[in-house]
Amino acid sequence: MKTLIVSSRSKDIKLYQKFLEENDNYYFQQSIFWAHVIESFGKDKFWVILVFHENKTIGALPLFVFKSKFGNIINSVPYSGPLGGIIIKNGYKKKKVEIYTRIFSSLATFAKKENAIAATLISSPFWPDVNLYRKIWKPTYDLENYTLYIDLQAIPRNNSHFRNNLKRMLKKAKNNGFKVIASTSTYYFNSWYKIHRLRHKELSVTPLPRKLLLNSIKFLVQNNFGRFFFIIDKNEQVVAGCLTLYSKRVIDTYIYSGSLESYKNGAMYLLIFQVMKWSKMHKFKYFNWQSSKPRGGGPYNFKVQWGSSEKPYFFFTKVFKSKEMQRLINLGLERIKKEYSYHFVLPLSILDKAKS
Repeated sequence: MKTLIVSSRSKDIKLYQKFLEENDNYYFQQSIFWAHVIESFGKDKFWVILVFHENKTIGALPLFVFKSKFGNIINSVPYSGPLGGIIIKNGYKKKKVEIYTRIFSSLATFAKKENAIAATLISSPFWPDVNLYRKIWKPTYDLENYTLYIDLQAIPRNNSHFRNNLKRMLKKAKNNGFKVIASTSTYYFNSWYKIHRLRHKELSVTPLPRKLLLNSIKFLVQNNFGRFFFIIDKNEQVVAGCLTLYSKRVIDTYIYSGSLESYKNGAMYLLIFQVMKWSKMHKFKYFNWQSSKPRGGGPYNFKVQWGSSEKPYFFFTKVFKSKEMQRLINLGLERIKKEYSYHFVLPLSILDKAKS
């Protein structure tokens, strides 16, 4: 086996694109299109480590390098909704250990070349290889998270109480004259984004950047790796919206937002019902809601009532330069969050101990 590290600007990036086209066990966050979204939004640069066997690409690890005067870091996926780590070609599971070993060796060399103080790899919830990360990568820190999902090809797990409530909400939505459309219209997006910002303010959560979402439409939705659904009222006014981004088997509700009223008048239920129906019709296996904190909170309970289950995944961080990392920690949590916005540096439990 041999490895090759290529950037999004290299002519060899087509080898990675071909590899993804031949496989189905990856996430939209690992696509070339998502790389374009991130690179055109911030300072990250996209790279991918490829593993070859008998002139075939049999493994890959996409990465983003973020450079800062306080220390360069590597994330397998930065920004909101990160998922994905090493991808193994279908039919090569018996060679996993060797593939992982080759990739991690190349990553260590690459990190040194990029003068990185740490690298964080995010494991896959749906195709997990957690033990290999721990055994071969030997991370300094190991943080567990979870995603909420529905197996669209399995028997629904929701109860009769929810089904009765859903019928009532869908009837209410119909009586209120709501309808769901899919569109890339700037008018609909702008109307929805106002709702998104207001709702996130009510929840004391930072809204997703407008440019990041517009880039997602440009590079993913318009290349059939996503679809933006809106629910409008009888006056053609946007009430709620849901941006879905997807790979071959996993469809993510990357962000959905509606006013508090949209949960009461049936609009949000109709929106999610139609998005889920569309997802089943297009043969996706996993409907991924992403994580919701805290457990038992409003957003978490809304997702669970549809029959969602939790799947764990992990952030594996390896520190290469301890002294430099300690200097970074000493900057304090708020400064680190500002400098490395939307990136994983270290588990919060470690950064919480930083000087304020």
